[in-house]
Amino acid sequence: MIQRSHYFTSQRHYYRLALCIIVMRYLLPVEKALTPQQIGYGAVSVLLSWINLMQFLKLVPVLGIYIILVQKVFWTVMKIFIVVLIYLLSFASTFYVLLAEHESFRNISNSFVSTFVAMMDGIDYDNLFVTVGWYPKIYELKMVILVLFMLTMSVVVNNALIGLAVGDTNEVMKSASFDKFLRRAKFIIQLERGLNNIPYLKSREDECLIEFPMRKKNVFQKILNVLYFGSKIDAVDGGNEDDEHELHEMEINLEDHIEKEIEHKLDNLRSSLRHDLKEIQDQIKEDMEEKVGKILKKLESEKKPI
Repeated sequence: MIQRSHYFTSQRHYYRLALCIIVMRYLLPVEKALTPQQIGYGAVSVLLSWINLMQFLKLVPVLGIYIILVQKVFWTVMKIFIVVLIYLLSFASTFYVLLAEHESFRNISNSFVSTFVAMMDGIDYDNLFVTVGWYPKIYELKMVILVLFMLTMSVVVNNALIGLAVGDTNEVMKSASFDKFLRRAKFIIQLERGLNNIPYLKSREDECLIEFPMRKKNVFQKILNVLYFGSKIDAVDGGNEDDEHELHEMEINLEDHIEKEIEHKLDNLRSSLRHDLKEIQDQIKEDMEEKVGKILKKLESEKKPI
């Protein structure tokens, strides 16, 4: 029952359902010539089919990490897309006013697309800005807007997007091994649960399990292990000793760092106490000298004859 309800909570099932509906819209109704709507549905179905293939390729050790990397960078870019969109609209509307004589900026939609292409691929300077155009009196203003566009979009925004992509790359590569095995384990669990629902394919529990870890593998088994489990699957269990060694080194370094920080704090505390003690001693000495001086003056005044 839980698995049946899980079908309605999984996003990929809705994705595949949408793909099937779009394919049916492309195939039906059957006519001699395809309508423009059917051609549009066919183009979308081809795109979604390739994306669906990429979802299955995540389980391949060689390609899975890079597919996950591309998806993570894509969603990171989508988070700041609103900011980029505002910048694009600002320059697109400006070019729509200044460069209306060109077909690329004849309306606001063409201006937006042309501005986006200019941000990615560079602006067509010879055709757009060398000629004076319809407004020769504001030619200098067009050049100022061009320089501002190049600095903002081509330099700042593009470098910001590249920086986000590099940051996501390092994060994905650090968690690559764990994510790879986690996705493969989920896929195997779902596959076994789906096969167990079919009576003739239902798996039976073995009464005994005999393992031969030292048995040599033939070439075919090695190729299968590389394709389905990766080239480093045998080193997973052996990595525990390296991890323990790294943790031990980290603990030692942390203890040394804490001891050094404590010694530094104690030294600062000692120096501050010495400074405060010296100030107190100097203050007491001044007060004592002042009081002794007053007492001596009083005694001298009493010794004077009347």
